[in-house]
Amino acid sequence: MRAGPSLRIDVGADEVLLDDARTYAARTAQAATPVTLAILEGMPHVFQARCAKLAAARKSFDAAGRFLAAQFVRL
Repeated sequence: MRAGPSLRIDVGADEVLLDDARTYAARTAQAATPVTLAILEGMPHVFQARCAKLAAARKSFDAAGRFLAAQFVRL
């Protein structure tokens, strides 16, 4: 894996792909790419799709928005 742009991964603690997200974050970090891995307790696969009902999903979208805004400031 080569270094790339900063990366943010939001994943639920009950996500079936949690181990994959952790592995991807670790490999990305090893490639000297800044990475943030946010694991949200009790959240299942694609919990962000339920943003109308889940506060954690709204927090995830808000964090993603702040992350993206910070990336554009760097450009």
